[in-house]
Amino acid sequence: MVLLALLLTPHAIDPTTITTGPGQTEPVKLKDGSGLFVGADTKVIIHDEVHERRIELPYGQVISTVQHDSTRPFYVHTPLATVRAVGTKFAVDHRDGRTEVTTSDGQVLIQRNTHWGFGLSESAQAARDQQVIVKPGEPMIPRAIDADAWLAWERGLVVVRQASVQSAIARFNRHSAFALKVPRDSEIPLITVTGTFDVHRPDLLERFLDEQLRKRKELKSQAQKQPKSIPRTDP
Repeated sequence: MVLLALLLTPHAIDPTTITTGPGQTEPVKLKDGSGLFVGADTKVIIHDEVHERRIELPYGQVISTVQHDSTRPFYVHTPLATVRAVGTKFAVDHRDGRTEVTTSDGQVLIQRNTHWGFGLSESAQAARDQQVIVKPGEPMIPRAIDADAWLAWERGLVVVRQASVQSAIARFNRHSAFALKVPRDSEIPLITVTGTFDVHRPDLLERFLDEQLRKRKELKSQAQKQPKSIPRTDP
């Protein structure tokens, strides 16, 4: 009877742990056809079990494309939040004491954790092209975002729009195996960047930044050479 009970009792399946380094990504397929795209410098622990699909994300980023299954909910856990989705595509990014949840399709429910996976409290929903940021002590408010551009790293691209040079380089370094440094120039904080950059071609971003810096210095030099108008005074 004991043996029969053991055979009939569902057993937990050993989790799968995936760790990637800088510039490394890894696609993963679950048994039900759901897909994960594990980003660079990331650790995920996958629990593909009988009654639920659960992803632990201690740090890093993952894009989930979820097959609907009402009997097996799909969760992504970070140290700050628990995300539940059904039949959708979304990304979770956890690093530097914050969790970002970006929805590309469908809808997700985000709940703030009071402890890892337990004690759920405040919640918010994110629909298509919305993002929710979870940070201690700050409200969880969905904001509109271009999810396709934000998640372009799945295709090996980084899209930035009107971003500072520091922010653009930081985003590039998150997804690339090449660590670029912010140029030491007093004009750099005054430049904003818009463009799409290949994470495998750091030279193109460096060339682009050099060109933007050169143009700014030329414009500044021309402005300084312009004669200043002297206001007229009546005799």
